[in-house]
Amino acid sequence: MAKTTKVDKRGRLTLPKELRESHHIDENTEFIIEEINEDTFILKKIDLEELIESVRKEIQNKDLVGGNDF
Repeated sequence: MAKTTKVDKRGRLTLPKELRESHHIDENTEFIIEEINEDTFILKKIDLEELIESVRKEIQNKDLVGGNDF
């Protein structure tokens, strides 16, 4: 489903209503944006609380204090 949008004077993009509704995007939804090339960007919806919880689980039983040379 291709849709178009424009950047306003303040640099904001508006996501089409159908897209916001179908993907449960509200005013507090956060995104990561990554530039692929001059004309292509990836916009990925993230849930920071979910990300933090997954990191907590990942490091829960790891030795984060000693013995590691970075």
